[in-house]
Amino acid sequence: METQKQRIELKKYEDSVHKRFRNYKWVLCGIFAGVSLLFLVLTLSYYISHDKQHQVSIRFTPLTYINTFTLLFSSILIELAHKQFFKNNYRQYKRFISGSIALGILFIASQIISCVMMYVDGQTFSYNSASYYYIIAGIHNFFISLGLITWCIHLVKHWNILSNYATSFVYFTDSIAKSKLNLFTFYWHFLGIIWLYLLLFFLAIK
Repeated sequence: METQKQRIELKKYEDSVHKRFRNYKWVLCGIFAGVSLLFLVLTLSYYISHDKQHQVSIRFTPLTYINTFTLLFSSILIELAHKQFFKNNYRQYKRFISGSIALGILFIASQIISCVMMYVDGQTFSYNSASYYYIIAGIHNFFISLGLITWCIHLVKHWNILSNYATSFVYFTDSIAKSKLNLFTFYWHFLGIIWLYLLLFFLAIK
């Protein structure tokens, strides 16, 4: 009788968590819509000014293309971590999550280096096209950083729990941890899609 009561309470708790994070997901979708509109307006403004003023097109460094693969591979690692979460494999989960975060940090650092290389190459703020790109890349880096900081804080709080199978089982059966991973995966893939759009846009204009 007591076991059945506990199951009912657990079911109620899980339902409440799912409902709360489902609302968070809708809020995140609203934020995505706003962010997408922001980048759409910026790229459209760039296109109009580029067409009217006959600005010199952006010249990307090879590092920019490497960064794109870095971010895409980071998304792949997030998906692999997601699968390991449901297998309760704490070693592989930590490995894939850590790898994804490391690639995210590498992406930010490489983007900064790439922008510096472009600036040194003569693509300074005096060029309208370069200014637009630096602003757009900077905003995208900001959202990447925001996601990384949020997820790192979450992992630091739970890192000790993920040290062995017995304690990690508590983490893997936690509805909140599962929901947070789903939200972060959703967020990370969105940023990857945004970057692909931005890169293809600038290449198309070029």
